[in-house]
Amino acid sequence: MKQRLDGLPIQVRQRRVHGDYVVSMELLSAESCEALIQVLNASPVGVPFGLYVSLLTPNESDGVRLAPFIRDFWKSVGGDLDFSFTVISDDD
Repeated sequence: MKQRLDGLPIQVRQRRVHGDYVVSMELLSAESCEALIQVLNASPVGVPFGLYVSLLTPNESDGVRLAPFIRDFWKSVGGDLDFSFTVISDDD
């Protein structure tokens, strides 16, 4: 699988508790989604994956709208769909 990931803007980290690996990629365009779909389609069965959406904001409440290409990506590959909301304060 590593060869299929070469050339993609990915980050790989090992999870401390489980010892397995997490591969992440920022999806900025339909083209980046398509490249990742090709990797996932060629992956061995049993490799879990999902879409993790993170919102960083200085506001206590905010929202996020997924771009159409992100929604299409998730419909195409399935997997988990998770959201994270983090407030960043300016307390200096």
